[in-house]
Amino acid sequence: MKYEEKLVRSVKNPDGYLWWEDTSTFSYLDGIANDSYLKGTTQGFLTAAIIYHQLTEKILLLLIQYSDLFLQARAYPAKLDTSYNDLDSFGKLIKRHATTVVFSKKSRIIKNAVHLNDLRVQLVHKIHELEIEENIDSVAIQIHDNFERIFQDWKEAMKWFHAQLDLLKSQPTWQRLFEKYSFR
Repeated sequence: MKYEEKLVRSVKNPDGYLWWEDTSTFSYLDGIANDSYLKGTTQGFLTAAIIYHQLTEKILLLLIQYSDLFLQARAYPAKLDTSYNDLDSFGKLIKRHATTVVFSKKSRIIKNAVHLNDLRVQLVHKIHELEIEENIDSVAIQIHDNFERIFQDWKEAMKWFHAQLDLLKSQPTWQRLFEKYSFR
């Protein structure tokens, strides 16, 4: 598929083209994390913390993809090349956000994601320093609280992206492109 056609399809239906292959997996993992957390046990807290970290990574990547789509759409007809091959770690995802568009709740999401990652490092790599289960539980609870803030802010960020893309879609250039590719 040519760049222009792919861009038009993505702008017309961003959720259909940008979300990872199986969004039900995200919901499923979020459910496992919440169920584990609600057990109130150290094992449950640890399980939830690890899953919340992975879900935060997915949220950060998705926000980068939406940022790139927004920039590509704004720059059209110029072409912007995007690549996600280098985003294989949490730290690289955070660094990449420094180069993306400023969107609603971005700074709070990044701040909470960095804090969540710091807590996860403490919980996973330095668990022996926590010494007792109460300390482990405390760190895991903080991870949960950070994830909840990230999740709420992510929903607001997605509303912002959809509103911005809707503004672009209403422009004559984009209306012509939708017509060219038979998207009404």
